[in-house]
Amino acid sequence: MKRQIVYALGITLGVIFCLGFVKYLQISRAIAEQANMPQPAEAVTSYVANIQEWPRAFSAVGTLTPTQGAVLRAEESGRVVSIALESGKRVAQGTLLVALDTSVEEAQLDGAKAQFSLAKLNVDRQRSLRKRNANAQSDLDDAEANYQFAKAEVARLQALIRRKQIIAPFDGVAGIRQVNVGQMVSQGDRIVAFHSLDDLYVDFSLPQDSVGHLQEGYDVQIVLQGDVRQTYQATLSGIDSEVDANTRNIQLRATLSQAYEGLRPGMFVDVSVVLPKKDSVVALPSSSVQYAPYGNSVYVIEPGEAADAPRPITNTTVVLGRHFGDMVEVISGVKQGTEVVSSGTFKLRPGLSVVVRNSVQPGQELTPSPVDS
Repeated sequence: MKRQIVYALGITLGVIFCLGFVKYLQISRAIAEQANMPQPAEAVTSYVANIQEWPRAFSAVGTLTPTQGAVLRAEESGRVVSIALESGKRVAQGTLLVALDTSVEEAQLDGAKAQFSLAKLNVDRQRSLRKRNANAQSDLDDAEANYQFAKAEVARLQALIRRKQIIAPFDGVAGIRQVNVGQMVSQGDRIVAFHSLDDLYVDFSLPQDSVGHLQEGYDVQIVLQGDVRQTYQATLSGIDSEVDANTRNIQLRATLSQAYEGLRPGMFVDVSVVLPKKDSVVALPSSSVQYAPYGNSVYVIEPGEAADAPRPITNTTVVLGRHFGDMVEVISGVKQGTEVVSSGTFKLRPGLSVVVRNSVQPGQELTPSPVDS
């Protein structure tokens, strides 16, 4: 009985071993066939590196400042009795914006005018008497002095009344008023910001090595930070006479060529000073570059006999320069006429082949304007 069990177990193990060995041979053959089978070609788009003429420019960050602007403050202490301005509204030069209480000064002015009239009568009388030699010279001198003092007192009180009136110094736009009727203000208190928005300056700075390339009259392009949909045109109008000894930068000023809605003093803007001379560069679409901390690279497509046939690729390290729109400058690594993968790089690796399908291409514009931005 035991011998039969041993025979049966041996036969079972033998059958299992044979089946396992056959399966091992089948799997090994499949692995070998798979290893020898070529990888399927990936569909990509391509771009041929070419020479492009790029404008030479210096970029910086600037600040919008008004050609005329001031924070109007109280010149004298007093109580606000009237406010004629509306926040954010245009105001003509000479318009009374805020008036402080001048009742005491006006009463004093009436008295000073009366004293002035009396002093004038006295000096006229003394002059007439002096012509007839009917009085002393000292009497005329005293009358002249009293007359001049009374005249100065009238002028002083008139000036004091004017100092208690906040008047628009030029045509401009009033900001948010900081006072209310009945409020007591002290000398130097802020009343309202007042700016002319018809013309704006753009103040910015560039490194000292840019000085020799700049001239007044060059075009300057302005873009609000965070909003690339609108470009504003300005003209370089001022170059400082010295370089800052701390930063080694030179201060520059551009003037916006026209009034633009939505621009206000104090805004941050991206500034680009466009030079007349252009640079010839080898350019590729930014989408063709694989950016990495250890080095940027592109996939170069090897030449082939047929355009639609699978072609091998090579991963090549490149050194990049400036970015301009959808394009990037290649300083080294790729030469003019080299065909590279422009989209689909995420699915590639060395050793694969690609098939070029250029029916749909990614953006390759120097001045892109996305419709959904």
